[in-house]
Amino acid sequence: MNSLSIIDCCQMLDIDPKTLRQWLAQAQMSLHTHPTDARVKCLTIEQVHFLASLHGRVVQLPPSGLASQSASLKHAQAESRLSSIAQPDTEDLRQRLAQVEAQVATLQSQLTDLALQLLREREQRTEHRLSADLAQFISTGDHTLVPPSGYASSVPDQPQMPSIACHPTEKRARLIPLIEYGEGGRYVLICPKQGELHITPHSPEWFAWLASLSSFRFVGKDGRFTARRGYSRGPNRSWYAKRGIHQKNYSKYIGLSEYITTDRLEQVAAHFQLYLN
Repeated sequence: MNSLSIIDCCQMLDIDPKTLRQWLAQAQMSLHTHPTDARVKCLTIEQVHFLASLHGRVVQLPPSGLASQSASLKHAQAESRLSSIAQPDTEDLRQRLAQVEAQVATLQSQLTDLALQLLREREQRTEHRLSADLAQFISTGDHTLVPPSGYASSVPDQPQMPSIACHPTEKRARLIPLIEYGEGGRYVLICPKQGELHITPHSPEWFAWLASLSSFRFVGKDGRFTARRGYSRGPNRSWYAKRGIHQKNYSKYIGLSEYITTDRLEQVAAHFQLYLN
C-alpha cells in the first residue's frame, strides 16, 4: 500500500492541511499511520484521487522521492475516469423492475378476486330475496282473480268484486301507535285501540311497550318519521326510521328497543330535517 503524508497530499491537491481535514471529515475518511514512522499520518494514492474527484480537483504529479508511485497514481486516475463514464448498473434496475411488475400482477389478481367475490355475494343476496318474495306470494294464494262459487253471471251490471290478497306488510293496521311531543315538554303516547297511554318515557313500561310494537310514528320538536322494526327471518330488536322527502325515501338506523329514548328519537327526526333545507 502506497502511503502519502499530509504534506504530500496537500501539494498534490493544491490545498492547505485544514481544507484537507475538512474534506476527510465530509467523506468520512480517516488517516492511517506511516508503515515506518507512526508519527506521520498518511493517505493512499487512491484516497487522494477520490478526494480530487469529489471536489473537482486535478491531481498534481507526485512530489520528488515518490517516482515509484507515479505509475500507481496514473493507473488510479485511469480507473476513476472509466468509473465516471461507466454505465449504471442495469442488472439492479432490471431486478427492481421485475419486482415492481410482480407486485402489480399480485395486486391485480387480488382486485379481481375481490370483485368476483362481491359479485357472487350480490347474486346470492338477490336470489335469496327473490326466493323469499316468491314464497310470500305463494303463501298468500295466487287465486285472487277467481270469482267465488256464488258469483251470479246473470247480473253483469253489478258484478261482485273479488277479494284481493294483500302482502303481509299491508295487513298491518293503517293506524299505528304515535309518540308525539306535546305541551309542557311532555311526550304523549297514543295507541289506536287503547287511546292515550300513561307511560313515562325511559321507564320499564316504556321499553316493554316499545318491545311489543312492530311500528310507530314519532312527531317531535324537530321533525317526524315512521319507525319499523327490523326483520331477519322474523322481527328482531332493531328499529329503523323512514321518511319520504321531495319524492325520495330516506332511512336511518335508530337502535335496539332497550336503548330507544326520546333524545335518540329527536336526534333521528332532526337528521331527516336536514334534507328539507
